[in-house]
Amino acid sequence: MSKIPAPTTPAPTTPAHLSMIPAGPPTASAPRPFLFPEPVRAQAPWGGEIAAARVSTVPVVHARFAFRTGAVALAVRPPAPGLDGAALSRLITPVLRHGIGPWDAPGLAAHLDRMGARFSLALGQDQSALSASGFAHDLDKLLALLRTAMTEASAGDKAMEREREKSLQYLHHQLADPGAIAGAWMGRALYGHHPYSGPMATEPGLQSITGDHIDHAWAALCDPRDSLLLIVGDVDPHEAIDKALACFAGIPVPPRAPVLPAAPPPPAPTTVGVLRPGSEQLTVQVGVRMFERTHPDWLPMRIAHQILGAGASSRLFLRLREAQGLTYDAWSQLDGALLGGDLTCGLAAATDRARAALDALNAELKAFVDDPPSQLELEAAQRNVVGSFPGKASGVGGVARLLSVAWMYGLPTDHWARYPATVSALTRDALVTAIRKHVHPDGFSTVIIGPQAAVDAALEDHPQALKVPLQAPPLP
Repeated sequence: MSKIPAPTTPAPTTPAHLSMIPAGPPTASAPRPFLFPEPVRAQAPWGGEIAAARVSTVPVVHARFAFRTGAVALAVRPPAPGLDGAALSRLITPVLRHGIGPWDAPGLAAHLDRMGARFSLALGQDQSALSASGFAHDLDKLLALLRTAMTEASAGDKAMEREREKSLQYLHHQLADPGAIAGAWMGRALYGHHPYSGPMATEPGLQSITGDHIDHAWAALCDPRDSLLLIVGDVDPHEAIDKALACFAGIPVPPRAPVLPAAPPPPAPTTVGVLRPGSEQLTVQVGVRMFERTHPDWLPMRIAHQILGAGASSRLFLRLREAQGLTYDAWSQLDGALLGGDLTCGLAAATDRARAALDALNAELKAFVDDPPSQLELEAAQRNVVGSFPGKASGVGGVARLLSVAWMYGLPTDHWARYPATVSALTRDALVTAIRKHVHPDGFSTVIIGPQAAVDAALEDHPQALKVPLQAPPLP
């Protein structure tokens, strides 16, 4: 009689659709230059620069007139003594959209719709800009619109009242937002009374702004002596420059250029507890002064910030949220501008975990220095930054934005073409050196907002901390 074989367990098999998933990221290839368009450049008779770059993927064009005068310039030389610079900066661009040459706001919208175009006015700390984009064959019309906005924009009474009311409502929302309040206190702690502190507008300040103030401020901002007129799109660069020269011939130049103040020296660290009765959570921010955007350590600190708190794969997110469950989100932010910069980190936590939240955040900052990023962390951050760059550099708007950044900070002409390779070439030694040079946890200022019991618990070991009511203005 034959022997029946014993049953066997079949070897496990991997489903075909799962076997296609690689076990890890592909091996990195050698860095290659990014094909970023090189603009044709020309000096303008008004003292600024004109640049045009061909991007012919779609038949559109983007024109931008940018000026190295922004909110800081308005604060340094306001149209009238004692004017609230933050209120003026808040009102100027929305008000002017209601009165550009022959158009009020509905008329401008209809004009743009007929061309299939977009238009914007923007005001930042160090720069103001007006831009228009549309079909490439309408470049002449788009340039004419920019000139009209530059030289014929004017504030009307109805627009002033409408936008003033909107800004007052926005201010009330800010005053109810603990994150915005913490940001205002942190700005004052890091920059004092310098405009980089980003002060909130005030209700009296918003009420005091007039149409004449808006008109004089806009004329001062549109100073072509230090400007870039940029054209990017499906155009011949030389022809585009000729059209720009013809359109803007004879543009007015303000009598005096503003003299911008240097950023103040880094202050001593400050700890502030803002008492917000009834708050159901604690808002925590810590920050330290860094350096201007042109500093040689900008890139390593940009990668350091990516590792520390820039997203769901960062240390702060994985350790404070995922591992410890202290917060829904933990983050870092690195800012670099013309005159200075800063690194801030923050989280929001339950009020009964106030002490644990602040201690954990400070512990992570200390660990970032004592146990700096590993080679694997560095490579992951490099892949993230390099991988996201093509999206930022795509389309006429993306190219124009990066060319404006390069002009603003005097970056080399091939900066963006080399950027992915430069990021990939950063070594761990350079990263760690920059972190230990610039990140000093004992030098961070701290702002905490929440009910008094939670603030008291968090700041138990900070007897010198300043504790203020919610309505108190940021540091005098």
